[in-house]
Amino acid sequence: MLKSPQSRTHWSLPLPYDLFHLIIFSYLDDCPQAIYNLSMSCAGLAELCRPLKFRDITVPLGQVPHAKQRMRKLFSLLDRAGDISHYVRCLHITDDYWDCESGFFKEPPDVNDSERLSYFFGRDFRNMERLTLSLHAENQTWSRLPRELVCRLQHLLAHPTLHTVVISDKTPIPGDYLRLMKNIPLLQLDGDVTFPPTGSACRHLVDSSTNSSRCTPHKLLFKDRSREGTNISSLLPHPHSPFNLSRLTKLEISARGPPIAILNDVLDSCSSTLEELTVYVATQGGLPSPFHPKNLRSLKALTLSVDVEMMPLGDMIPREAWLRFNWFVSALQTCRAVAGQLESIGLVLRIRFFTIAKKLDWEALDETLTSFAPTCVVPWPSLRIFEILAMETENPEVSSGVWNCLLAPLLPGLYGRKVVKVRASPEFTSENTAFWRM
Repeated sequence: MLKSPQSRTHWSLPLPYDLFHLIIFSYLDDCPQAIYNLSMSCAGLAELCRPLKFRDITVPLGQVPHAKQRMRKLFSLLDRAGDISHYVRCLHITDDYWDCESGFFKEPPDVNDSERLSYFFGRDFRNMERLTLSLHAENQTWSRLPRELVCRLQHLLAHPTLHTVVISDKTPIPGDYLRLMKNIPLLQLDGDVTFPPTGSACRHLVDSSTNSSRCTPHKLLFKDRSREGTNISSLLPHPHSPFNLSRLTKLEISARGPPIAILNDVLDSCSSTLEELTVYVATQGGLPSPFHPKNLRSLKALTLSVDVEMMPLGDMIPREAWLRFNWFVSALQTCRAVAGQLESIGLVLRIRFFTIAKKLDWEALDETLTSFAPTCVVPWPSLRIFEILAMETENPEVSSGVWNCLLAPLLPGLYGRKVVKVRASPEFTSENTAFWRM
């Protein structure tokens, strides 16, 4: 079916345009090689595949020759065909060609590359929906970025169609730059939040004294690797915080145990809007602090993780495993004040041996979720599903049916209400569990 570049313009479509459009968008839109082959067949298919071919673009940064060559080739293509930017839905800016001496952000960027990037950021990305930043940046290098480049980045982040920004775990980002994302509905922040020295290139673009200049996400996926909860502290409503959580409806956070205490104060900022809350407690860093989501008046879905894998090979279950599981039960007990609206509760349980699971305090959990809440005539009246994601590290092939046989006698009240759903999962089956393990 492939034709040479000289002959493909003379090859006509054997089927109606609408039918080809339906076939490509239904079956081939997730196969880049198929799209490339079709685009090389004839002018008609090349034009039809054009939106898919340029839907996902990666901008490689770095001072090494092959990175600079790829970037210049991409920008040259945009110069010849400016409408390509109209097709971009997902834009990835990365310095995977980075090394310790030649990263784009390691030293002040090359003037020509900086100008090209500024020009690129100013293009008309009228349909862009997702932006990913994966940069080996440092706090002081952010502050040395040229002012024009920062203004263009602000222009890029202001596109009305942009609804998702992902900042990778290797990208520490200053709080001032988060303020440029004030209209982004969904923010995934895997890197550290830092605060730049005086003179940051974007300080003149934001007014840090008002809520209107702060990042106001509707959904926030957040990771904090620190022992002190540095990232979580940036969510607190203090004058230097880049965040305004007054519109937050979904929060997914991964942190060590002790900083969970700070999270209690963070949740007060979104107590009337938050509907979905997921907390993954990392294995490292000690036991989690007490968690009290009792003031979340709009909460409908709550998911918490319990890692009781670190236990000996014998029959004795260590005190720390009991405390971690009871932390989950205690958090649910504080939710009785909002039990009337909770529809979904999730437990992510990571354990080494399947047989040790029955030694946890399931009786207290069952009693908590089947006892009467102070303001409800029926215990937890809105609860539709209690989902357990069980991960056994020694034998990940244990099925959900086996888990149901184990848990049914231990949770008679919940199984009697027919709300329990168990999913047995091998280790690291999704980004979320890896995100939680850190």
